[in-house]
Amino acid sequence: SETCAIMFRYSLCRLSATLFINNKISTGVTGVSVVPNARSVLLDIYQQTLIALRTHNVPEDSEYSKAVENVTRYRMGIVDAATDAKDVENSIQCGTVEELIEQARSEMDLIAVMAHAKPWEKQV
Repeated sequence: SETCAIMFRYSLCRLSATLFINNKISTGVTGVSVVPNARSVLLDIYQQTLIALRTHNVPEDSEYSKAVENVTRYRMGIVDAATDAKDVENSIQCGTVEELIEQARSEMDLIAVMAHAKPWEKQV
């Protein structure tokens, strides 16, 4: 099943997490602390995001689900292949790895909101 495949990939990502280096002293962003294990945190949140889309019953064919899944899988691939935080930041171009963590957590929160609102259903 898709959930089993996701969990298997998650396990593989956790095993290779030690290869990733985040040796920053500062993020350069006020109020945002360095996350030394940013790679494992990001991979964990990205896995949770993919699972949440299914557990919250967001239809796979909805534009929201497609967009979230595409962005999440794209970013997960970059994080998985990267050897350091700068590689991720330069490839994704959406802030520091710490800011990417905040973005991913916000998306997780939004999944529940969207699942409740069901904007993919026709309005009567």
